[in-house]
Amino acid sequence: MDEEEIIASGAQDEPGASRLVQHNHFPSYAPVPDRHLARSGTPGDDSATRWTRMELATAAKGAPHAIALFRFGNSLHPLEDSWSHAGVPDIAITCDHSLAWGHPKKRGGVLSHDADITYKHIPDTEQTAQRVYEKIYLLEYHKLMGGGSQPASWASLQPAVYQFAEAATKSGKLAWFESDPAVPYRSSQVLSQSHQHSRWAEISLSRALSAPDAGRGDASARQRR
Repeated sequence: MDEEEIIASGAQDEPGASRLVQHNHFPSYAPVPDRHLARSGTPGDDSATRWTRMELATAAKGAPHAIALFRFGNSLHPLEDSWSHAGVPDIAITCDHSLAWGHPKKRGGVLSHDADITYKHIPDTEQTAQRVYEKIYLLEYHKLMGGGSQPASWASLQPAVYQFAEAATKSGKLAWFESDPAVPYRSSQVLSQSHQHSRWAEISLSRALSAPDAGRGDASARQRR
């Protein structure tokens, strides 16, 4: 292979790009590339919490609190997407069916954003929030960071989550944020900066998960369980 071809192949690492999408938005242990019918996702399963477990391990080793919190928040995205992207990914006709990803047909399909719209999937939205709060934050992260103040119960938070989920417009979502001073709401500029940091975190995750021993550790853990 010529030097030019080597450079071109490195810049067009399609399986690597597909795995990055899988790790962050369509969590599963399915190999990539593979036919899309074999790459189905399940809400809240082991693959969906993989990144979160990595961040919990980092926090346990003494990572700075603010950094640990930020990265922990990033790591929740695949878990949350495991509900909105559950099932077999739908693929556009012109895309490679062994690499591409798209919203499952049962949630609107590849040409629709319905999968990510909360008011169209209120029960799933509530289940996502409850799993993140009860199973991940309360049982793992809050305990790991030393406890502190007594956290609220899920039952006390559920009504507010339902109100957010059923809000069907951007103005409705904004009104939800502004209705409670205790709910943090950042300016669009700060949110944009956070997105840039999040993108770097996704790239770091991809590199970590692509390491030769990354999968073996998880496989051993699953066998122990």
